Amino acid sequence: MGPISASDPNIYMASSIDGNTWSGAQQVLGARTDVSPSLAAPADLYLAWKGSGDQSLWWSRSSDGSTWRAPTAVPGSSNASPCLAFVGFRLYMIWKGSGNDQNMWLSRLGNNYTWDNQKQLSVGETSTGPALTGVGNTFYLAWKGSGSDQAIWFSNSSDYGDTWAAQQQVAGTSTDVSPALIAHRGILYLAWKNATDATIWCISTTNGSTWSASEPVPGTSTDGSPALASFNGIMYLAWKGGDNQSLWYSSTTDSSTWSAPQPVPGAKTGVGPAMTTFNQALYLAWDPVSSQ
Repeated sequence: MGPISASDPNIYMASSIDGNTWSGAQQVLGARTDVSPSLAAPADLYLAWKGSGDQSLWWSRSSDGSTWRAPTAVPGSSNASPCLAFVGFRLYMIWKGSGNDQNMWLSRLGNNYTWDNQKQLSVGETSTGPALTGVGNTFYLAWKGSGSDQAIWFSNSSDYGDTWAAQQQVAGTSTDVSPALIAHRGILYLAWKNATDATIWCISTTNGSTWSASEPVPGTSTDGSPALASFNGIMYLAWKGGDNQSLWYSSTTDSSTWSAPQPVPGAKTGVGPAMTTFNQALYLAWDPVSSQ
């Protein structure tokens, strides 16, 4: 994988079939952003992003992980990263509103590959992009608080986002960027960059209400949002380097013992990456340009 310029606003992708060896980086034609993108699977591989230099929202899909359909606009706008997740076999997107709007908004991709009209969530406000994952027919959502509130908040919905459980603050969390959320082996894991330093921390819950003690992930340092994915029974964490633009990853089977951080060869990013599992491979997406 050759080096990519850190002034390139295009989105790039790479994949790994074993979680260790990575393919060459491939540009997603027409996909340009200045914040973290978002990925989701399984039927096809889906990519969503905020437009570069504006607040438009876009998406594309690929049936093979390399050939992408032309980008299409999503009804809605944001100045932060959107998040994607499959819930009940349907694809959903949630995002922070545009400009000073700190409400969160939701849309669903229909059978004809058009997005429903956006609707405002009845829970939470945020100053960054939220994190979303689905288990069966249930949404799980985590977000940084609005404005100067650096706590991470959490809620869930079992009726496809129409109503939400009362939001709860996740004790011991503090961040200034978007968190990451994933379901792995029947357990929800939450990862975030600590607000007071560059370390990434991780916490888990089996019931969505009682959380484990938070633990730092050894060897991590970032100034962006982390990404989580579950692949072949292993949980992967990816992040932008805190004092460089290298893209790093680590893995664990239990969130207690992590592998030594490794760089993705040749990958340079200005913001946090996105990660998901598709077609028996682990996929990473990133944008080499920082909006800062």
